[in-house]
Amino acid sequence: MAGYQIFTDATADCGTKLAEAPVSVRVIPMQLEIGGQEYTYGPGGTITTEEFYALQRAGHYATTTQIGPSVYFQFFEEALRAGQDVLYLCFTSGMSGTFQSAQVCADALTEAYPDRKIICVDTLCASVGEGFLVWEAARRQGIRWRSWPSG
Repeated sequence: MAGYQIFTDATADCGTKLAEAPVSVRVIPMQLEIGGQEYTYGPGGTITTEEFYALQRAGHYATTTQIGPSVYFQFFEEALRAGQDVLYLCFTSGMSGTFQSAQVCADALTEAYPDRKIICVDTLCASVGEGFLVWEAARRQGIRWRSWPSG
């Protein structure tokens, strides 16, 4: 699968350096609620990782809303229009319906872009486990690090 864009969602704990690398990983933000307040978590979000964990430590726990097909459509189609295939490493289907939403989008876009590949992978992981899979996919596409990227 040459020339593909790697995507993941904000539940993957893989550091900001992946998003800044020559072969970037696009992180799709997620909506969440903590203590009655709604936030966007991920790149361009309204809550930082530090703020998120500070609220968790204070006893305010997060609930998430699954990413809808229209959000995936926006991200995936940008890559497809650029002539890239799509590899999406998704938050576990055991905790969210995000994988099903991504698959609905992939099915629709496959019809519109029959020469492109759109692969959605249910990682069955979250956080660092999902991040390791994303990191390995990026490494196989040419990113080389001596240690796990921090940040």
